[in-house]
Amino acid sequence: MTSLKGRIGWTVSYPSFQDFLGVMIAKYGEATTRTWIDGMKTLQPKDYKTSNVGMLEAMRAGEIDVALTNHYYVQRVNRLSYPIDTYFFKNGDVGNLGNATGAGILKTSKNQASAARFLSALVAKDAQTFFLSVNFEYPVIGNILQPTTMLPYADVVKRSPKVDPTVMPKNIEKAQKLLRDAGLL
Repeated sequence: MTSLKGRIGWTVSYPSFQDFLGVMIAKYGEATTRTWIDGMKTLQPKDYKTSNVGMLEAMRAGEIDVALTNHYYVQRVNRLSYPIDTYFFKNGDVGNLGNATGAGILKTSKNQASAARFLSALVAKDAQTFFLSVNFEYPVIGNILQPTTMLPYADVVKRSPKVDPTVMPKNIEKAQKLLRDAGLL
């Protein structure tokens, strides 16, 4: 087997990467997550800061062989005929984290009605179709035809680890501390 030393890309300051570490902390604890980070450091991964697309460009150019990134970046560059594919781990593995983005209205907002209309527009079929067709993000409403290049939503849910979302804010702080302690942030 070929060594991956210096052939892995990651984006340690990117929020989704820190979410991944937060889930690792929730499932396995800080000590195991620290050990994983230290093990990764020995492989001398290249940090692409917050540029997942730049990381995939480097992969396409042959500078790295593995990129730790979200599925939608792979989907976007594959429109450009990049020879890159998504790898899926066993069900429940933290590498399969399905991460949702939310929106809400502050109770103190002086524009409640406008904010409600905006949120309604975000979950309307046209907007959700846009997010799927342009960004390759999974829709939050049903009845939108998904590209066959994407894993079906039900499979994403089945593969993703189950984590209590209320622990995540503290776990992300812990993840950032682990990254700082490792000299990566």
